[in-house]
Amino acid sequence: MLPALAATATVRAQEPYEPFLGTYVGRAQALSAEGEVTGIRDLDVIIRPAEGGFGIESITVNHDGDRLEPGVSRRSSAMTFAGSEIDGVYRRSFARDLFATRSELDPIAGDPLQWARIVGDSLLVYSFVLNDDGTYELHTYRRTLDDTGLTLAFTSELNGRMNRAVEGRLIRVEDVMDDLNP
Repeated sequence: MLPALAATATVRAQEPYEPFLGTYVGRAQALSAEGEVTGIRDLDVIIRPAEGGFGIESITVNHDGDRLEPGVSRRSSAMTFAGSEIDGVYRRSFARDLFATRSELDPIAGDPLQWARIVGDSLLVYSFVLNDDGTYELHTYRRTLDDTGLTLAFTSELNGRMNRAVEGRLIRVEDVMDDLNP
């Protein structure tokens, strides 16, 4: 590179969420409010860049130790977060539908208020829901980076009291594209 061009070249600063980007698989234990194991969870999480921020896709398979026994359930979710006016805090963003009228979220009607923030090596996602009877639930997902992946600590609080928890470990894996399903 010519010296004159080198002086004008800019280096893009890394976004705080970039170290979390990747595909992770793992396992967790569901815990009651008393700390008793109530089930096993197999976890798949993909954190990828999205417009103005990042997206989190997750699949959770709930079972009691054997995925081939009755009672197994599968749950998937996808959320996108975009930057906000507060450094390290991301607001939940939604895909825009050109044919739909825009409606605002209404937490009083039960719409969850969701946001994410990054604190050190942890990516935290919060979901606050006001229930029909005026009680509230706060779900917190803490994904903390380590040498090989993430540790997960999920808590569910009902009116400020621990309701249940999930603790687990996920490793970062290579995301391989299947030739049959490009």
